[in-house]
Amino acid sequence: MQEYDRCIEQCDNAIAAGRETGAYDFIKMGKAIARKGLALFKQGKLEESLAAYDLALLENNSYDIKEARKKVEKAKQEAEALAY
Repeated sequence: MQEYDRCIEQCDNAIAAGRETGAYDFIKMGKAIARKGLALFKQGKLEESLAAYDLALLENNSYDIKEARKKVEKAKQEAEALAY
């Protein structure tokens, strides 16, 4: 649907709700932050996306999140090479 701003807003709401409630789930929190990172990546905000993936890895150190972060890192390196 490519509604990335709405996705980021929903992820921020989920993250805030997860931190406010007493039932904190690290896996779900990591997924929400990783989804925000993906939306930022799709918008072309590579630095912010990497920061979001780093936070997601702190919450849930899963293989999927690591691979997604590698993809963003590779895209960032390619963009820097083209800019050079």
